Amino acid sequence: MAIPTIFSYKLGIKRKLFPDETSDVSDQSDGENIHITQLDIEDQNVVTTASTSLSSPDDNLGIKRGHPVHNVWSYAFDDPDAHTSSKPNHAVCKHCKESVRHHHKVLSVKTHLKRCKKFKKLMLDTAVVDRPGWWNDPASKSKKSNASKSSTSNPSKSSPGTQPSARSFAVPMFTTSQQKKFNRDIAMFFYNTGTSFQRIEDPFLASAVQLARPGVKLPTRKELADDSPGGLLQQSYEEVKHKVDKLLSNPNQFIGITTDAWSNISNESVINYMAVCPTKSLFIESVYTGEQGHDAQWLSQDLSRVIDHLGDNVAGAVTDNTSANKKMWSILEREYPTHFFHGCVAHGLNLLVKDILCAKKKEPPGGGPAAYPDGYPFEDLMVFANDCKEVVMFFHNHHGVKARLKKALASAKLSSLVKPAPTRWGTIHGCFKSLKAADDILNSLVSERDFVNKGSAKQKDKRLEIKAIVTDPDFVRNLDESIKILQPIDKFIKLFQSDAVPCSDVYHAFLELEKLMQQLTIEERKKAYLVKLVRDRFDFMYGDAHGIAYLLDPRYLGDGMSRTLRKEVEDFIYGYPTKNGTTNNTRKEQMAQEYTSFRIEALDERQQQSFRFKLIGQSKSVLQWWIADGTDWPLLQDLAKRVFSLPASSAASERNFSTFSFVHSKLRNRLDEEKVLKLVYIKTNTMQIDHNVSVMSVDDSDMSTDEEYNEEG
Repeated sequence: MAIPTIFSYKLGIKRKLFPDETSDVSDQSDGENIHITQLDIEDQNVVTTASTSLSSPDDNLGIKRGHPVHNVWSYAFDDPDAHTSSKPNHAVCKHCKESVRHHHKVLSVKTHLKRCKKFKKLMLDTAVVDRPGWWNDPASKSKKSNASKSSTSNPSKSSPGTQPSARSFAVPMFTTSQQKKFNRDIAMFFYNTGTSFQRIEDPFLASAVQLARPGVKLPTRKELADDSPGGLLQQSYEEVKHKVDKLLSNPNQFIGITTDAWSNISNESVINYMAVCPTKSLFIESVYTGEQGHDAQWLSQDLSRVIDHLGDNVAGAVTDNTSANKKMWSILEREYPTHFFHGCVAHGLNLLVKDILCAKKKEPPGGGPAAYPDGYPFEDLMVFANDCKEVVMFFHNHHGVKARLKKALASAKLSSLVKPAPTRWGTIHGCFKSLKAADDILNSLVSERDFVNKGSAKQKDKRLEIKAIVTDPDFVRNLDESIKILQPIDKFIKLFQSDAVPCSDVYHAFLELEKLMQQLTIEERKKAYLVKLVRDRFDFMYGDAHGIAYLLDPRYLGDGMSRTLRKEVEDFIYGYPTKNGTTNNTRKEQMAQEYTSFRIEALDERQQQSFRFKLIGQSKSVLQWWIADGTDWPLLQDLAKRVFSLPASSAASERNFSTFSFVHSKLRNRLDEEKVLKLVYIKTNTMQIDHNVSVMSVDDSDMSTDEEYNEEG
């Protein structure tokens, strides 16, 4: 019976496969038509099948059997017998002409060719389909075995980082320094955009990176969160801090400190410190105060610590408008006689709005029932403002009417209703304006038959209440009056959101605001009360820098300032001390002469409306004017540079709170204080110090609660 025989061929010589066949027949094949099909070649394992036209398997017994010669030998060497044991265990590569110790092993030859630069170039110039299989698939047996096991155990899961191996040879691997730079830039992307550290593990990110650069390793989630010495977070923080410190130590500029207090997502008390210079607003630090009360003594000590840390470049500080802060100004003015301290004008204007629409009843000093401030005339508008908030919140919280309102507003090309927010300045004015614009639509919605017939009895009562507010005959009149009163205040709130507005504009703004209030067409008692509120708010937040800047600004030169106050401010200018806090009559006389000379020249420039004068406040800031044109008055110039380097508001600190809220959100409330501060420091300052970076905010509303960097790091 004929037994089917599987043959292994080697150069057409046939050999017996069966162990019982001891004869070694070395006859050459006598012309039989033999066809060999190569199915797979993997290192030295070669599996082949053969079909022959011989009539009987017995005729094949004369063919030598054995492994065929791997084609890697012909790719590497000119000698066709280099693989045989009769030849030396080394040969000369026909590409690079180097001696290759192969020890008659295919793997050694492959290893050399994959490192041979000339052969690499040859392969890159060859079509993929024409390259040998072992070049396109460099995986070792062990790797292939592991991959097979992984595929068998989890057939639905593929490795996103696996790429055609030819790319790993075509594109060089990262050096150690390149890998570190890559990790650092990836980390900065995560820090600046607020992206979840978990997303570094996304398989599609790994796949995309491997497609671009095979073999590159992404940093891990724990490495991104590592703020220990040498960790990615710590290194990034130190790099940014080095640049910030360099900017703040510039001896040719003064900086102003802005500070504000708030409560974070965990309801912890935090004080924020920012450094504002002419072109940048840089985050310095935040202090978690814990059980420490914010009294004047402690506030002054902590701000003094920050001032001493920053050095002689500090010109002063802008703070909240609280009684404790006002007492702090007096303490620090005695400690730092060349520095200036005052309240935030934007915060002061926001408090002015609250004085009008959110007054609170207080017990009189002598006792008795609580009452509104003496002469308070806006109780009707205060109640109306609360009603407006109720209307906005109703449409915001009820999906059906909210959708219909949104559709109607879109058809009319109107904006959505503005929801008042205590921490967002100017939103109450925006609320009134949005209600006024949508009045017809709101009336139409609440007047529909089914508006008050839906829901439970309690819900129906609420709908009736909303309908009564919107359809009240005085609804539009009250909106008009409220908008009229808040319009000029909101105008200046928006103006002072910028850090570039000089302190001189504060005095000018309150003078103008007082005039605008006097011109309102409202009841006289309301008008008089508004004027009083404006004066009281300005007096509370006023600092020496406001008066000095108003006199030294070539645009204003003290216009409208009372004679008494002008005399006080001029005396302060004459007696302004040196850095060590001292002065003398000679210095006072020189300062007075410089001030007089400046006023004469500035008045003349303003009267003539010279080209140089028209540049001020347009293409040239007041500070730039003093730096460029104030060199004739060196003592006065030094004082002017200080006051015009101070911001008018602490808006920089307020804006930084949004960064804190973004980093330390409800979904990330387990962050420790140190990581929060470092992440905020990096995110806030990177865009300020690197003009090529535009810091984006990522909407992490869909993030899971795995943002627990404490556990990661």
